[in-house]
Amino acid sequence: MKIAYIITSDISRFRGSTLKVKNQVDSWRNNGHQVEVFARVPDFDKPLIDANRFIKPTSFFKSILGKDVKFIRAVVNYNPDILYIRQSFPNRTYFFLQKIYLNVIEIVNDDIDEYIYFYKLHKNISSIIKLIATLLLRGRFFNLAAGLVAGTRELSQKKRFTRYGKQISIIPNSVLLKSDSEDIIKRTKRSDPKNIEQLFFIGSPGFTWHGIDKIEKLAEILGPDYIFHIVGLEGIDKENVRFYGYMKESEYNEILSRCHICISTFALHRKNQHECTTIKFGEYLKKGFPVIVPYKETALTINDMPDWILEIPNKEDVLEDSETVIAIKEFVQTNKDKIVNHSESAIYVSSEKVESRRLNFMQAICNDIE
Repeated sequence: MKIAYIITSDISRFRGSTLKVKNQVDSWRNNGHQVEVFARVPDFDKPLIDANRFIKPTSFFKSILGKDVKFIRAVVNYNPDILYIRQSFPNRTYFFLQKIYLNVIEIVNDDIDEYIYFYKLHKNISSIIKLIATLLLRGRFFNLAAGLVAGTRELSQKKRFTRYGKQISIIPNSVLLKSDSEDIIKRTKRSDPKNIEQLFFIGSPGFTWHGIDKIEKLAEILGPDYIFHIVGLEGIDKENVRFYGYMKESEYNEILSRCHICISTFALHRKNQHECTTIKFGEYLKKGFPVIVPYKETALTINDMPDWILEIPNKEDVLEDSETVIAIKEFVQTNKDKIVNHSESAIYVSSEKVESRRLNFMQAICNDIE
């Protein structure tokens, strides 16, 4: 197939979405398909993935109601068999292309719930305008799709998506696994005579459902024998919490080499979501780490739960439960020296297994039309 990957995102920053696109594109190309990325971006800073880039208007109304002629022309000149569109704000540029080409939309989140959450959080004109615009435009966006890909079973079953009568395939995120020697972080620097356990979290600023406040609370409960390293966000260091802000992968790998356990998204409930498929989860496993998962990770609902994963309840007051805190301590002590090899993690996150399903779904849609 000849695939045009359509995305609206800042691909100059190391973010989960950027890494996900790279993993998918690399996997599709490795399977013999022709793929080009077409990205609407805020600026022309050096991108982390190869893409045809086009500046998105800074005005919200221009970005959704204006027609980006250069973007459209580039996609038309490429003349793909199918568009793979990562869910973003519905806009006239996408509508125009969707009417020309077969297209699959990847459902990233419940957009209505998310904009309701932002409105409750900020209570400003901007957030209410975005919520209203979403309600007005999303129907056309999804009606013009030939099929939908949902990262979780929870999203696939929501009436907000099933109402359009489209085929929906449940396909979680994946990572490109190379070999243990290439991917897994060597833990040569984590020996500590004081037996201090090191935990790691990576995220992006502006998302309260990352639950940084809850990770800080956990650090306070566990005390100085546990140090928490938080990459990607700014904050005030505490006795056993270290903030590093944005870092390149080579830089935070240095921190990981001292760590024992990784932590995934900690407050997904804040946007009324209980199941998720996060990029950080796959990256942690790729690098060989046991993971604390405070929600339902889709890959773990499809396959059996391994001993090197700890799933804890997805609720605001989870750390008030002494049994949960004890379970975390026991998990860290049991798994602090555990290295998760690819032979163990591949069934959950390998793009070789997961992306073949995504490609088969797109191919089936192309075949149906033919």
